[in-house]
Amino acid sequence: MSARRAAVPEHFHLPPVALPHKTGRLVVFQEIEAKEWEEFTIRDHCEVIELAGRLNFSKDPVIVGIESERLRVWYRPGIWSVGAPDRRGKNYNVFNLEPGQWGRLIFNGRFGGGGGWFYHRQVFSIACSLNLPAHDCFAAKPDFAFSDEQDLR
Repeated sequence: MSARRAAVPEHFHLPPVALPHKTGRLVVFQEIEAKEWEEFTIRDHCEVIELAGRLNFSKDPVIVGIESERLRVWYRPGIWSVGAPDRRGKNYNVFNLEPGQWGRLIFNGRFGGGGGWFYHRQVFSIACSLNLPAHDCFAAKPDFAFSDEQDLR
């Protein structure tokens, strides 16, 4: 199982997405996840979010704060969002993004139930942009990377 979990891709090409009606700074937010209890079926979700008038947004356990011209990305693992080992109470400012930069955050964990452990791996790619990036923007090396991949033996 660990080989299947480790094989979860760290990026996909961006699907066609609708741009917000307003123009200005955007966040492109891609989440890739695979869960053992779903046979490690890859789930890919992408959003383009207009920043005008917003202070922050979140997709547990990731919080993006909007500060002037940059994004401050936080990772706040909880037992319900990340699983074991227990990482509650830890808050990480994983990276700050200026327009044109992007970062990748990867974590794994396990959940108990039915007499055993069930494993998962998630990858978040976050870009700060003034326009919609190219469809393969997350295929390159990120400007910033953070990993909280634990030894799950």
